[in-house]
Amino acid sequence: MNPKVKIIILNWNGWEDTIECLESLYLIDYPNFDVLIVDNDSKDDSIDKIHMYLDGKLEVESKFLSYNPDNKPFKYLEYSEDRYPQVDTSEGVDAKNLYILKNNENYGFAEGNNIAIKIALRSNPDYIMLLNNDTVVEHDFLNKLVDVAEEDDEVGVVGPVIYYYDLEGRTDVPSNICGIVNIKHYPGYYDIVDKDPTVKPGNLECDWVSGAAMMIKTREVPIKYLNNQLFFGNEDIDMCINLKKGVTK
Repeated sequence: MNPKVKIIILNWNGWEDTIECLESLYLIDYPNFDVLIVDNDSKDDSIDKIHMYLDGKLEVESKFLSYNPDNKPFKYLEYSEDRYPQVDTSEGVDAKNLYILKNNENYGFAEGNNIAIKIALRSNPDYIMLLNNDTVVEHDFLNKLVDVAEEDDEVGVVGPVIYYYDLEGRTDVPSNICGIVNIKHYPGYYDIVDKDPTVKPGNLECDWVSGAAMMIKTREVPIKYLNNQLFFGNEDIDMCINLKKGVTK
């Protein structure tokens, strides 16, 4: 049995990135995941554009994948903020359920994700995956993350290697493998690749995992929410540092 993963994608005025991310997700090999799209009160018609994509009326243009018209339209459930108390993500509409949550305002990265985390946890998933909307995933990324996490009960948070979308025409340059903390040197935290560009991708223990693609094991991890006092930035570092220290809330 494949563990259940709830993937959370936060959108704010970024529907083009979001639908490319979604298209890549629905091409992956992993069979047991749901997606929660959280819109932080976008003003660019994001919801309408996402609807058009899900209904098969708007194609994705991407250099990383070919648009698949055969799996459209997608079934989905949509909720406005006043209905969040009623959302039950254990009752879906398809094998891989898709939910759209519409926030009444821009709550920032931390609280925007926390709203979806709270809803996702109601159905007791094995993992919560935070995924930036401006990412494109490889077909086996979730299989690899789950395999690593399941091998060791001490592993609470895992993340994939993240590559630049386009760095002077290249797509094979790592932007983040994982992070280290050294408070003696400003700003106190670093991507490992910034500190040592020769580091090779692999299973590395680290101080923090990027919130751009962070998978949290709900069974063992006592902290499941981001620090909402941080509107944008360092939420991932704050969570991981506290987990390593043994902080429980």
